[in-house]
Amino acid sequence: MDRPTLPTTQLDILQYLYRFRFLTSTQLQRLLNHNNIRLTNYHLKNLITQNYIGKHYSRSLGLANQPAVYYLSSGSIKVLSDSHNFDKRALKRIYREKIRSQQFIAHSSFIAEYFLYLRGESDKTKHKLHFFTKTDLLAHPYLIHPLPDAYFARVDKSGNTKRYFVEVVEDSSPRFALRK
Repeated sequence: MDRPTLPTTQLDILQYLYRFRFLTSTQLQRLLNHNNIRLTNYHLKNLITQNYIGKHYSRSLGLANQPAVYYLSSGSIKVLSDSHNFDKRALKRIYREKIRSQQFIAHSSFIAEYFLYLRGESDKTKHKLHFFTKTDLLAHPYLIHPLPDAYFARVDKSGNTKRYFVEVVEDSSPRFALRK
């Protein structure tokens, strides 16, 4: 039985969730350049009903204004493994995405927010941005290990390139972990 083909927007959502691991609906709206959140929510609802993605959402009093956080679900593994652009080792971790800690989710969401900030700044200054998350860097075995959270390069109008490794350090990280 053949799988139904997904619209391009829904495939883009799966690709962004593969790269950044956890994204809010507002971040997905900005990544997809949708003017209205309703269009993004429509695609997200379709992906949830087909078990391609899951979401963390709480209606408790203190968290009422927080957007839902989306992640890849086990149903997406078959769709993503059919493409050659995705690392098989990275697809195996999708089984554990549902039980990740709030600290990890916030960390992943921060990396996505940083990418959106860099993309906006690059558009303003007419720089070309090349951004790679930790998941993207798995395909490059020659990089330093442990892998940084992100790597990006900005190319200005004259062709000069500046490259950066990004490592986000939490305030609560123990000192021995930072040394390692």
